[in-house]
Amino acid sequence: MSFLSKDGLSLGPGPAFLYSSIPKINISRVFVAINPLIVVYVHDPMASVFASLYRFLTDRYARNNLKGMTQIIGYLTFNGNCREAMQFYADCLGGELTFQTIGDSPMTENMPWQMKECILQASLTRGILRLLATDCVPDKGLVKGNSISLALNCSDEQEIRTFYDRLSAGGQPTHPLENTFWGTMFGGLTDKFGIHWLLNYDKNHKQ
Repeated sequence: MSFLSKDGLSLGPGPAFLYSSIPKINISRVFVAINPLIVVYVHDPMASVFASLYRFLTDRYARNNLKGMTQIIGYLTFNGNCREAMQFYADCLGGELTFQTIGDSPMTENMPWQMKECILQASLTRGILRLLATDCVPDKGLVKGNSISLALNCSDEQEIRTFYDRLSAGGQPTHPLENTFWGTMFGGLTDKFGIHWLLNYDKNHKQ
């Protein structure tokens, strides 16, 4: 947990980002608390400034402090439409999207020209959220099943509703958003690329 104070923002063992040069800052309320890594206290007139700072710091924290940590990351396989799918997820969820094509890799010399524009690896990163994908289908072909879903934990009710609406566009809602007996808002869907999603917002979680 990290806080803005009159001395600046400290991300645990990371660096402090000072803002003491900004005059008359009254730290009066919580403006944004999107994930458990950071809680930012700001004064209303400075909201847009600190919102931008928050997004920068969460991305920086994730990149600098989560490297080398044991993680499970979703890795999706598509059959030639990886770029389209990952752009769709970036539009839905936000974040930084990068692609490496087969033509841009050392593999290009051994591949037919038709595969040059296929995606060797795509990466979508937003803070601690990371999703990887590829067009490289195994020799046995691409077999879609229903045994795995991507679970997306959301930060508030507006976010889960927004993500649910965006991800289900052109797809199939399988479980409408509803309040559950265990205290969360939950919903499920299959997007237009055949990927299964489970969305969850824990109303009892205090950040």
